[in-house]
Amino acid sequence: MIFSDNYTAFQRYSLVSGEQLSDYSFMPWLFTSLVDPQYKPYLPISIKNSLNRVLGYKYQVEDVIAIFDEEKFLCVYSIDDAIESFRSTVKYKWTVFEENIKRFKIETSTSDFPLYDKLIDVILPTLRPVTAFTGVDHDINGNITGLSIQSREYDLSSYNNPALENVARYSKIAPNWSEGILTVRNNNEVSIYSGFIYPHYVSESKKESMKGSLIKSSLGIKNKKKVSYSEISQSHVVGYRANDILTDDHIAVLDSIPFVADPTTENRLQFEHIFKGTELVDVIVYVGQYHRFENLTEPRTWKIYHDSDGNELSYKNGGMVY
Repeated sequence: MIFSDNYTAFQRYSLVSGEQLSDYSFMPWLFTSLVDPQYKPYLPISIKNSLNRVLGYKYQVEDVIAIFDEEKFLCVYSIDDAIESFRSTVKYKWTVFEENIKRFKIETSTSDFPLYDKLIDVILPTLRPVTAFTGVDHDINGNITGLSIQSREYDLSSYNNPALENVARYSKIAPNWSEGILTVRNNNEVSIYSGFIYPHYVSESKKESMKGSLIKSSLGIKNKKKVSYSEISQSHVVGYRANDILTDDHIAVLDSIPFVADPTTENRLQFEHIFKGTELVDVIVYVGQYHRFENLTEPRTWKIYHDSDGNELSYKNGGMVY
């Protein structure tokens, strides 16, 4: 176990090669050794200092509201508890971050880093107020190797890559379901991480109710349905396949992953498409093992109940009726 407890953790697989990759796990920054030595992971002071340059960064301007420390995360890529690299996850409003970017560059030793310009190039001017700087990739020594932003749409024309544009477009056409986080890296890679949303409830309404003034009344509490992670995962996969973001070959590899194929477990999936130039380097699936301390690997027995007319009433999971 990389951290002192399993907060959120994923197994990762390549949907191109079928190979299992390094695991990915993260923990709120406050509950890591970067802040308090009672917590794991145990790291040399030089690496701690490098990582804390990002996670401990604060604006100098007094009237700028900074991100809460509780919303910062240390992320680790590892194999058999051997750390391969890191990621620091934050969320800064881009317009404020850009105004203070000079000091951030100085504190993180990235003053001559060309990747900032690559981020600026893909941000649409009209979307700057709703774009966020979401973190950085680090190598094993804590050096920054990539930068990430989140927006609903990007200007990717300079990449001349229709497949990349198609993946990024999904967060625009499905804004309530996908965050579409874009990362640029030192090795000329650019990736889109799905950032899928997993609601606990969805609204169900008859087709004839989804018209004009009837829409609002059709979305009341009586029409809300409790859903499992697996149901939402399936919806995300269907959406990606319908938009040619996943191929049949990718889905065949996905379905061959034992944990995904097991109907008694919950599937909470994320995807990352990695490009270099016009080439799709890899499609990586993140298969959730833990989510905010919840163990997703424990077998679950789902029972479906129906009323006298055959209508589905509820799900039962481990004695709980939803």
